[in-house]
Amino acid sequence: MILKTLPFALSMACAAATVPAFAETETRSNPESAHKLDLQQVRNATVKITYGDTTFLIDPMLAKKGAYPGFENTYRSNLRNPLVDLTESPEQVIAGVDAVIVTHTHLDHWDDAAQKALPKDIPLFAQHEEDAQLIRSQGFKMCAC
Repeated sequence: MILKTLPFALSMACAAATVPAFAETETRSNPESAHKLDLQQVRNATVKITYGDTTFLIDPMLAKKGAYPGFENTYRSNLRNPLVDLTESPEQVIAGVDAVIVTHTHLDHWDDAAQKALPKDIPLFAQHEEDAQLIRSQGFKMCAC
């Protein structure tokens, strides 16, 4: 599956998440033709969405709890980030991921731990060319916007 733009990738992931809510309740005669949707909130903005056979990791923040200082000029800026532990290891979080979507490159959506843990050849989608260039400069080969 080749996707050209972040908006397309995001709209596909969101559509996959909302279609079941509006689907008819009638039972299909061939359940194998139905696509399964899994949504897993990993932490903060980090989410895994699996639709059919494709898994997206969105906004990976994979550092250990408290690895970064609090965000200046915010409420409770004295608290270190991330505020909670991952429920599984970064390796388990990225296992089976087909592509990564980075909505923006703030630390709580794209951190150093994610940059180190993700394979450099995994497809990545960024919001705009400036973020895509930054991500490519971090060694990732397949970044599109």
